[in-house]
Amino acid sequence: MKQRLLTGIIALLVTVCAVAQTTSALPWDGTTTTWTQGAGTQANPYLIENGAHLAYLAQQVNAGNAYSDTYFKLTTDIDLLHMPWVSIGSDDAHPFSGVFNGDQYSVFNVQPSPSEYIGLFGVTSGAQISNLFINSNISLTTTSTLRVGGMVAKAVNTEFNNCHTMGSYCVKVSEASTAGIYVYVGGMVGDAADCTFSSSHNYAAINATDS
Repeated sequence: MKQRLLTGIIALLVTVCAVAQTTSALPWDGTTTTWTQGAGTQANPYLIENGAHLAYLAQQVNAGNAYSDTYFKLTTDIDLLHMPWVSIGSDDAHPFSGVFNGDQYSVFNVQPSPSEYIGLFGVTSGAQISNLFINSNISLTTTSTLRVGGMVAKAVNTEFNNCHTMGSYCVKVSEASTAGIYVYVGGMVGDAADCTFSSSHNYAAINATDS
């Protein structure tokens, strides 16, 4: 018999997934462009002014720059428009370790590309994330181990302050899956270890099923 473990940080369990919302946020055009403002310090953080800057952060982290002790600040709401998104921090060997301040702005419609780590951030380690809102609807079927989080798929030693997730996350483990897989599904974080959460809430609906 196949052995599977489904875990979730669940605020509300539902059996249907909501349709994607529309927003007035700045739409991402699918490009990647380096930021032009800031120095990465606490007093003068790098400014993430559009989706292309956010995609550049993902590109650099996934190439091996963890940005430890480097500061970033979001300056606007961003709509990723369900375009294929490569999570910031692609795996355990390439985590995000910086300080990300959402400045009370939101990122909408995250649709991560196929990966073990599904979220705006894939893997974080020693990071700080604050004042960030995520509103996305993700629905997928998996045949292998998977971590899904609205904000972060896998967080290690990460601090969350005033972070909020909304939308819905629907994951189905296929009958074709191999034995012994593990699927972690969370509204804010799919798989968390040694993390702290302050003034943070998950409002996303979660549906994790084992067919």
